[in-house]
Amino acid sequence: MSELIYATCKAYLKTQGKFLLLLECFIGVIIILYFGVLQQFEAYKVAIIVLFSVVGISGSFFVAAFGHAGEHVSPIRGRRLPR
Repeated sequence: MSELIYATCKAYLKTQGKFLLLLECFIGVIIILYFGVLQQFEAYKVAIIVLFSVVGISGSFFVAAFGHAGEHVSPIRGRRLPR
């Protein structure tokens, strides 16, 4: 049973990663259009904004990945649960 849960969580994490990548592409285009074209920011300022956006989205993915990796640790005495 635990192998089924592990496989399901792993598939979910992969799907979430694809979704976040697509979302970040969409957000990046919007950031470039708004700050680069409409507000006429300099290119390096737009790049910094996009970079921080990527860091934020990456943080969301890595929090989920860390939770996935840590879910197999027993809360009692820190022993790993059987898979």
